[in-house]
Amino acid sequence: MHATEARDMALSMIRCYGMRAQAIASERLRQSRGEGDAAAVDAWEQVRAMIWELRRTERLVPRVTH
Repeated sequence: MHATEARDMALSMIRCYGMRAQAIASERLRQSRGEGDAAAVDAWEQVRAMIWELRRTERLVPRVTH
């Protein structure tokens, strides 16, 4: 997965799931590991890291209020 794809997925997940985005990415990472899907593990690690980075820097991430 390219960095731009990971960023786009991270932004999409943040918009869709809000504060739960990183937890959902972590769950999908665990599932991929359990299935032995190395490509998916790599992709979800990148997405999870990008969610963290976007939240840390708050770049282009709209605040979700509920």
